[in-house]
Amino acid sequence: MANYNQSSRKAIRDINQGIVVTKSSASCAATATVDLFEITGGHIMVLGLVGVWDGAAQAAATTIALGANPTTGTATALGTASVSQSGKAEGSMLTMASDLGQVESSTNQGAALIDAMPRVFVRGPGKIQMTVAGATNTQTITWHLIYVPVENDAAVAAA
Repeated sequence: MANYNQSSRKAIRDINQGIVVTKSSASCAATATVDLFEITGGHIMVLGLVGVWDGAAQAAATTIALGANPTTGTATALGTASVSQSGKAEGSMLTMASDLGQVESSTNQGAALIDAMPRVFVRGPGKIQMTVAGATNTQTITWHLIYVPVENDAAVAAA
């Protein structure tokens, strides 16, 4: 087996599984809309979107919804709000439902299922956002977006 250096491993992963962009410590203040990712230069195919609680969520009825706010056009919900995140343990994960419906949460400190086919979607230039509703939660969520560019100049950066 070949012993690849770190940059070679990253390049191989990017080609095989998509490019990963991370938005650290997104605030969970109630009624806040937080820009997570900025898409520029063309369309991308989103292969996965996973949020990880950075600490234990407070016992508060906090819900999370994801949306897309394009550079041109109208903002679109990427699904309905999650169930309450009250008391989720540090490391608990959120991901998109199979039909781009409700944001799903795993069991406390569980694994998030990313089943590529039903969850793949294409987005053009603009922002992917998180909207927090219900009670404020003082913890934060780190989000990981996995994508491949559809157009040569398309790219994603953490907002």
